[in-house]
Amino acid sequence: NMNERRTGDHDHGDIGSFQLYYKGPLSIEQGVYYGAAWGDKHWRNYATRTVAANGLLVYNPDETYVYGSNVAEANDGGQKMAGSKAGGYEIAELKEHMSDDNLRTVTEGTYIGPNEKTPAFSYIKGNLTNAYSSSKMQSYKRSMVFMDTFNKTYPGVLVVFDRVTSTKAFYEKTWLLQAVSEPEISGNKMTIKNSNEEYCNGKLVNTVLYPESVNVSKVGGIGVYVSDGQEWPVTGGTPQSSDAYNSGWRCEGKPTTAAKD
Repeated sequence: NMNERRTGDHDHGDIGSFQLYYKGPLSIEQGVYYGAAWGDKHWRNYATRTVAANGLLVYNPDETYVYGSNVAEANDGGQKMAGSKAGGYEIAELKEHMSDDNLRTVTEGTYIGPNEKTPAFSYIKGNLTNAYSSSKMQSYKRSMVFMDTFNKTYPGVLVVFDRVTSTKAFYEKTWLLQAVSEPEISGNKMTIKNSNEEYCNGKLVNTVLYPESVNVSKVGGIGVYVSDGQEWPVTGGTPQSSDAYNSGWRCEGKPTTAAKD
């Protein structure tokens, strides 16, 4: 996902994110959308925020998140929230949507091939600096390459590379990997499995290659949705079928040494 502009409402703070599916969902966007609870605390503090996606957090303790004139309670460290200058959730006019103020991402590179019908790899790179507040983000570019190995044992490889420069070294950086089940963590490796009977035991193994020194932990649980150290439970409404695999688990990778880069 490298969309360049946000419109608010149904758009989430998930620009630059990815999802992974093999024999069933493995790492997808978290959060539950209930029709009767649009705009509630779960929606604005968790489900629509970067913390619920496979994104990157840079935590400025003084940051607030605003939809128009509406302020959210949680500071997840993620991307700016969108809203109309008139104070609502939606951006209603094309001139505002196309303004420089609303430009979140610039796509810097794409490739798919060599054979476009059966590609060996696909690539995308985006400059995500403007997706975050300028108070904490000086520069952020994400590159992603997916490789088809044409091997049934290890069928695919996704490489995600983030180059981040924050405005201050002590702003904590967190790399997120959402999980449809409780992840297994061993050192710098995270393993996610989907043992749902409808599928065939899909598995994702993620290895943190850089930074070399990183703390990896798991957060959340089944129906436990955590942002800014607090749970944001779902209330009311009727769940949609697309929420069936949203567990609330995620892995977090954090550098052990504070640095701007």
